[in-house]
Amino acid sequence: MSYGLGIKVDDGLIFAADNRTNAGIDQVSASRKMHVFERTGERYLVLISAGNLSITQALIHRLTSESDSAKRSAKTSATSLLKPDNMFACAEVVGHALREIERNEAAPLARHVIVRP
Repeated sequence: MSYGLGIKVDDGLIFAADNRTNAGIDQVSASRKMHVFERTGERYLVLISAGNLSITQALIHRLTSESDSAKRSAKTSATSLLKPDNMFACAEVVGHALREIERNEAAPLARHVIVRP
């Protein structure tokens, strides 16, 4: 189970997330679940993830790569969290990226699912 938390306090916001991943009863490791996308002085977005680690890593890689290229380029990137005008548009960027990753990776991932009776 993953835990992500956002708390509004008088001085701002507090974000927290666990970092435990579990690949079995005797295999526990850690992975970052809280990711920050920032344009100094303009926006500070925190994405807290849960679920399939490979999907999360693909999403963060895509959003980070696009955000980095958006910083270097003057043109607007459709998949950058640094360009949308509002939070709904940011949520759409994440949703579109997840759907694209799912379209590309669902079949390969399904071949590795272990079904136990």
